Amino acid sequence: VEFEPIARAAAEEHFNDLLLPVCVEHDDELLFRASLDGLLADGCPVELKCPGRDVWADVWLNGIASEAVATYRPQVHWQMLPTAAPHGWLCF
Repeated sequence: VEFEPIARAAAEEHFNDLLLPVCVEHDDELLFRASLDGLLADGCPVELKCPGRDVWADVWLNGIASEAVATYRPQVHWQMLPTAAPHGWLCF
């Protein structure tokens, strides 16, 4: 939480878009709800993670094969349900 504003600013620069932190709910399936770290203008959710050194090293070395990506990928998939987004972003 402490570094989330820094991570949000870096992601906004990367995507060249504002990340709006919002809570969303599916139009028809009210159980599909999520609190998003950011929502891009194209409707895709962005999940920000600011891990410690060991987790960051794993992500840096192993990318999508890292344990952290495996842990948080379902969270992004869930966020895609209420947003009806074709994809989402997990940013470390």
